[in-house]
Amino acid sequence: MMAGIAAIQYKFETSDYLDSSRFREKMIKLGVDASKLIGGEGIIVYPENVGVFLVLDGTNVVEGEDISNALKKLVIKNFPKLVSIMLTNITSKWTESILIWKSNSMLETYVKTFEEVAKKSGCYIVAGSNFVKFEGKVRNISYTFDPEGKIVGVQRKVHITPPEYELGLHPSSLEKINAFKTAFGKIGVAICYDSFFDDVVSKLRQDGAEILIQPSANAELTWDKAKEIWWKGCYNMTKKYGFKYGVNPMGVGTILGFQFEGISSIVDGNGRYLDRAEHHSQEDIVYIDKI
Repeated sequence: MMAGIAAIQYKFETSDYLDSSRFREKMIKLGVDASKLIGGEGIIVYPENVGVFLVLDGTNVVEGEDISNALKKLVIKNFPKLVSIMLTNITSKWTESILIWKSNSMLETYVKTFEEVAKKSGCYIVAGSNFVKFEGKVRNISYTFDPEGKIVGVQRKVHITPPEYELGLHPSSLEKINAFKTAFGKIGVAICYDSFFDDVVSKLRQDGAEILIQPSANAELTWDKAKEIWWKGCYNMTKKYGFKYGVNPMGVGTILGFQFEGISSIVDGNGRYLDRAEHHSQEDIVYIDKI
Protein backbone atom coordinates (compact mmCIF):
# COMPACT_ATOMS: atom_id res chain seq x y z
CA MET A 1 0.00 0.00 0.00
CA MET A 2 1.36 3.42 -0.93
CA ALA A 3 1.54 5.03 2.47
CA GLY A 4 4.29 5.49 5.00
CA ILE A 5 5.29 5.54 8.65
CA ALA A 6 7.13 8.40 10.35
CA ALA A 7 8.68 8.52 13.82
CA ILE A 8 9.28 12.01 15.15
CA GLN A 9 12.35 12.55 17.31
CA TYR A 10 11.06 15.63 19.09
CA LYS A 11 13.42 17.87 21.06
CA PHE A 12 11.82 18.95 24.34
CA GLU A 13 12.05 22.70 24.93
CA THR A 14 10.55 24.62 27.85
CA SER A 15 9.32 27.38 25.55
CA ASP A 16 7.05 24.96 23.68
CA TYR A 17 5.04 24.33 26.86
CA LEU A 18 4.64 27.71 28.55
CA ASP A 19 1.80 28.62 26.18
CA SER A 20 -0.61 26.09 24.69
CA SER A 21 -0.65 27.90 21.34
CA ARG A 22 3.12 27.46 21.02
CA PHE A 23 2.75 23.74 21.75
CA ARG A 24 -0.01 23.44 19.15
CA GLU A 25 2.06 25.21 16.49
CA LYS A 26 5.13 23.04 17.11
CA MET A 27 3.22 19.73 17.06
CA ILE A 28 1.33 20.69 13.89
CA LYS A 29 4.53 21.72 12.12
CA LEU A 30 6.22 18.43 12.98
CA GLY A 31 3.16 16.45 11.91
CA VAL A 32 2.78 18.25 8.60
CA ASP A 33 6.51 17.93 7.88
CA ALA A 34 6.33 14.20 8.59
CA SER A 35 3.23 13.83 6.42
CA LYS A 36 5.03 15.39 3.46
CA LEU A 37 7.87 12.90 3.82
CA ILE A 38 5.53 9.91 3.64
CA GLY A 39 3.29 11.20 0.86
CA GLY A 40 0.40 12.54 2.96
CA GLU A 41 -0.94 9.16 4.06
CA GLY A 42 0.05 6.68 6.76
CA ILE A 43 0.99 6.64 10.45
CA ILE A 44 2.93 9.30 12.35
CA VAL A 45 4.22 8.61 15.85
CA TYR A 46 5.38 11.10 18.50
CA PRO A 47 7.58 10.17 21.50
CA GLU A 48 6.47 9.31 25.00
CA ASN A 49 5.73 12.22 27.39
CA VAL A 50 5.13 14.69 24.57
CA GLY A 51 2.09 16.03 26.44
CA VAL A 52 3.46 15.79 29.97
CA PHE A 53 5.18 19.17 30.12
CA LEU A 54 1.90 20.93 29.40
CA VAL A 55 1.89 21.03 33.18
CA LEU A 56 4.01 24.18 32.63
CA ASP A 57 1.30 25.94 30.59
CA GLY A 58 0.66 29.38 32.07
CA THR A 59 3.56 29.23 34.53
CA ASN A 60 6.63 31.47 34.75
CA VAL A 61 9.19 28.66 34.61
CA VAL A 62 12.28 29.72 32.67
CA GLU A 63 14.48 27.77 30.26
CA GLY A 64 17.05 25.72 32.16
CA GLU A 65 15.14 25.69 35.46
CA ASP A 66 15.08 22.29 37.16
CA ILE A 67 12.06 20.45 38.51
CA SER A 68 12.70 21.30 42.19
CA ASN A 69 12.60 25.05 41.56
CA ALA A 70 9.61 24.74 39.24
CA LEU A 71 7.74 22.69 41.86
CA LYS A 72 8.58 25.19 44.58
CA LYS A 73 7.05 28.02 42.54
CA LEU A 74 3.86 26.06 41.83
CA VAL A 75 3.45 24.90 45.43
CA ILE A 76 3.97 28.36 46.95
CA LYS A 77 1.55 29.98 44.51
CA ASN A 78 -1.17 27.30 44.84
CA PHE A 79 -0.57 25.93 48.35
CA PRO A 80 -4.18 25.75 49.69
CA LYS A 81 -5.50 24.15 46.51
CA LEU A 82 -2.72 21.55 46.39
CA VAL A 83 -3.08 20.63 50.06
CA SER A 84 -6.79 20.06 49.49
CA ILE A 85 -6.03 17.82 46.49
CA MET A 86 -3.47 15.87 48.53
CA LEU A 87 -5.99 15.23 51.29
CA THR A 88 -8.82 14.35 48.91
CA ASN A 89 -6.71 11.98 46.82
CA ILE A 90 -4.71 10.49 49.71
CA THR A 91 -1.28 11.33 48.38
CA SER A 92 1.81 12.80 50.01
CA LYS A 93 3.48 13.77 46.73
CA TRP A 94 3.41 17.38 45.56
CA THR A 95 4.05 16.26 41.98
CA GLU A 96 1.07 13.92 42.01
CA SER A 97 -1.23 16.60 43.41
CA ILE A 98 -0.05 19.08 40.75
CA LEU A 99 -0.66 16.51 37.98
CA ILE A 100 -4.13 15.77 39.35
CA TRP A 101 -4.91 19.48 39.52
CA LYS A 102 -3.76 20.18 35.97
CA SER A 103 -4.79 16.86 34.38
CA ASN A 104 -8.00 18.10 32.75
CA SER A 105 -6.45 21.18 31.16
CA MET A 106 -3.39 19.21 30.02
CA LEU A 107 -5.58 16.55 28.42
CA GLU A 108 -7.84 19.10 26.75
CA THR A 109 -4.90 20.89 25.12
CA TYR A 110 -3.26 17.60 24.14
CA VAL A 111 -6.40 16.14 22.54
CA LYS A 112 -7.35 19.34 20.68
CA THR A 113 -3.80 19.70 19.41
CA PHE A 114 -3.46 16.19 18.05
CA GLU A 115 -6.97 16.20 16.60
CA GLU A 116 -5.76 19.11 14.51
CA VAL A 117 -2.45 17.43 13.72
CA ALA A 118 -4.34 14.42 12.38
CA LYS A 119 -6.66 16.52 10.22
CA LYS A 120 -3.89 18.71 8.81
CA SER A 121 -1.52 15.82 8.15
CA GLY A 122 -4.16 13.44 6.78
CA CYS A 123 -2.54 10.62 8.77
CA TYR A 124 -3.13 8.43 11.78
CA ILE A 125 -1.38 9.99 14.77
CA VAL A 126 -0.02 8.04 17.72
CA ALA A 127 0.38 11.03 19.99
CA GLY A 128 3.20 9.83 22.22
CA SER A 129 1.79 9.98 25.73
CA ASN A 130 0.57 12.25 28.50
CA PHE A 131 0.09 11.97 32.27
CA VAL A 132 -3.66 11.74 32.81
CA LYS A 133 -5.87 11.11 35.84
CA PHE A 134 -7.80 7.91 35.12
CA GLU A 135 -9.82 5.91 37.63
CA GLY A 136 -8.62 8.19 40.41
CA LYS A 137 -4.88 7.84 39.71
CA VAL A 138 -2.35 9.57 37.45
CA ARG A 139 -1.25 7.25 34.65
CA ASN A 140 0.92 7.38 31.54
CA ILE A 141 -1.54 7.19 28.63
CA SER A 142 -1.19 7.24 24.84
CA TYR A 143 -3.94 8.31 22.43
CA THR A 144 -4.23 7.39 18.75
CA PHE A 145 -6.19 9.57 16.31
CA ASP A 146 -7.50 8.75 12.83
CA PRO A 147 -7.07 11.19 9.90
CA GLU A 148 -10.40 12.83 10.77
CA GLY A 149 -9.17 13.62 14.26
CA LYS A 150 -11.22 10.97 16.07
CA ILE A 151 -9.67 9.01 18.94
CA VAL A 152 -9.46 5.38 17.80
CA GLY A 153 -7.23 3.98 20.53
CA VAL A 154 -6.22 4.62 24.13
CA GLN A 155 -3.33 2.70 25.69
CA ARG A 156 -2.27 2.87 29.33
CA LYS A 157 1.25 2.04 30.47
CA VAL A 158 1.45 -1.15 32.53
CA HIS A 159 5.09 -1.25 33.61
CA ILE A 160 6.11 2.12 34.98
CA THR A 161 9.66 3.11 35.87
CA PRO A 162 11.07 4.11 39.30
CA PRO A 163 11.16 7.83 38.33
CA GLU A 164 7.48 7.61 37.35
CA TYR A 165 6.67 6.11 40.77
CA GLU A 166 8.55 8.99 42.37
CA LEU A 167 6.42 11.48 40.45
CA GLY A 168 3.26 9.77 41.72
CA LEU A 169 2.23 7.72 38.68
CA HIS A 170 0.42 4.42 38.92
CA PRO A 171 0.54 1.34 36.66
CA SER A 172 -2.46 0.25 34.60
CA SER A 173 -3.92 -3.19 34.08
CA LEU A 174 -2.53 -5.64 31.52
CA GLU A 175 -6.10 -6.71 30.74
CA LYS A 176 -6.77 -3.31 29.16
CA ILE A 177 -3.92 -3.63 26.62
CA ASN A 178 -5.22 -4.07 23.08
CA ALA A 179 -4.41 -3.38 19.42
CA PHE A 180 -6.08 -0.66 17.32
CA LYS A 181 -7.44 -0.89 13.80
CA THR A 182 -6.14 1.45 11.10
CA ALA A 183 -6.50 1.50 7.32
CA PHE A 184 -2.97 0.03 7.20
CA GLY A 185 -3.50 -2.87 9.57
CA LYS A 186 -3.67 -3.19 13.33
CA ILE A 187 -1.10 -1.35 15.42
CA GLY A 188 0.09 -2.27 18.88
CA VAL A 189 1.23 0.58 21.13
CA ALA A 190 3.58 -0.36 23.96
CA ILE A 191 4.59 2.78 25.84
CA CYS A 192 8.38 2.78 26.23
CA TYR A 193 9.20 0.37 29.09
CA ASP A 194 6.18 -1.81 28.22
CA SER A 195 7.91 -2.81 24.98
CA PHE A 196 10.56 -4.67 27.00
CA PHE A 197 7.96 -7.00 28.53
CA ASP A 198 6.58 -10.13 26.88
CA ASP A 199 3.24 -9.92 28.68
CA VAL A 200 2.38 -6.61 26.96
CA VAL A 201 3.90 -7.34 23.54
CA SER A 202 2.52 -10.88 23.26
CA LYS A 203 -0.96 -9.60 24.14
CA LEU A 204 -0.73 -6.99 21.37
CA ARG A 205 0.37 -9.65 18.87
CA GLN A 206 -2.39 -12.03 19.96
CA ASP A 207 -4.86 -9.20 19.42
CA GLY A 208 -3.74 -8.98 15.81
CA ALA A 209 -1.22 -6.14 15.85
CA GLU A 210 0.98 -6.09 12.74
CA ILE A 211 3.03 -3.00 13.61
CA LEU A 212 4.66 -2.58 17.03
CA ILE A 213 4.93 1.05 18.16
CA GLN A 214 7.12 2.04 21.12
CA PRO A 215 6.86 5.78 21.93
CA SER A 216 9.86 6.47 24.18
CA ALA A 217 11.55 9.16 26.24
CA ASN A 218 14.71 8.05 28.02
CA ALA A 219 15.93 10.41 30.74
CA GLU A 220 17.48 7.80 33.02
CA LEU A 221 20.61 6.84 31.09
CA THR A 222 22.95 8.55 28.68
CA TRP A 223 22.56 7.09 25.20
CA ASP A 224 26.03 5.50 25.44
CA LYS A 225 24.70 3.35 28.28
CA ALA A 226 21.09 3.02 27.13
CA LYS A 227 21.98 1.70 23.68
CA GLU A 228 23.51 -1.40 25.31
CA ILE A 229 20.05 -2.50 26.46
CA TRP A 230 17.68 -0.64 24.13
CA TRP A 231 17.75 -3.40 21.50
CA LYS A 232 15.80 -5.58 23.93
CA GLY A 233 12.70 -3.45 23.36
CA CYS A 234 11.09 -2.68 20.01
CA TYR A 235 13.99 -4.04 17.92
CA ASN A 236 14.04 -7.44 19.62
CA MET A 237 10.28 -7.78 20.08
CA THR A 238 9.56 -6.98 16.42
CA LYS A 239 11.67 -9.96 15.39
CA LYS A 240 10.60 -12.22 18.26
CA TYR A 241 6.86 -11.87 17.64
CA GLY A 242 6.90 -11.46 13.87
CA PHE A 243 5.63 -7.91 13.54
CA LYS A 244 5.90 -6.41 10.07
CA TYR A 245 7.47 -3.23 11.44
CA GLY A 246 8.73 -1.84 14.72
CA VAL A 247 8.56 1.93 15.24
CA ASN A 248 10.44 3.65 18.07
CA PRO A 249 10.32 7.48 18.20
CA MET A 250 12.36 8.96 21.04
CA GLY A 251 12.25 12.29 22.80
CA VAL A 252 15.52 14.23 23.10
CA GLY A 253 16.64 17.48 24.70
CA THR A 254 16.63 18.89 28.23
CA ILE A 255 13.63 20.18 30.17
CA LEU A 256 13.16 20.75 33.92
CA GLY A 257 16.58 19.21 34.47
CA PHE A 258 15.64 15.96 32.71
CA GLN A 259 18.04 15.13 29.90
CA PHE A 260 16.49 12.94 27.21
CA GLU A 261 18.67 11.03 24.76
CA GLY A 262 17.95 8.39 22.13
CA ILE A 263 18.07 7.28 18.52
CA SER A 264 14.66 6.92 16.86
CA SER A 265 14.29 4.04 14.43
CA ILE A 266 12.04 1.94 12.21
CA VAL A 267 12.89 -1.76 11.73
CA ASP A 268 11.36 -4.64 9.81
CA GLY A 269 10.54 -8.13 11.05
CA ASN A 270 13.99 -9.40 10.10
CA GLY A 271 15.74 -6.90 12.33
CA ARG A 272 16.82 -4.67 9.47
CA TYR A 273 16.94 -0.94 10.18
CA LEU A 274 14.83 0.84 7.56
CA ASP A 275 15.68 4.27 8.92
CA ARG A 276 17.46 5.64 12.01
CA ALA A 277 18.04 9.11 13.42
CA GLU A 278 21.54 10.44 12.90
CA HIS A 279 22.11 11.83 16.40
CA HIS A 280 20.98 11.03 19.95
CA SER A 281 20.26 14.65 20.93
CA GLN A 282 18.97 16.40 17.80
CA GLU A 283 15.43 16.75 16.46
CA ASP A 284 14.78 14.51 13.47
CA ILE A 285 12.11 12.56 11.58
CA VAL A 286 12.77 8.99 10.51
CA TYR A 287 10.42 7.38 8.03
CA ILE A 288 9.58 4.85 5.37
CA ASP A 289 7.42 5.96 2.46
CA LYS A 290 5.82 2.61 1.74
CA ILE A 291 4.05 0.22 4.13
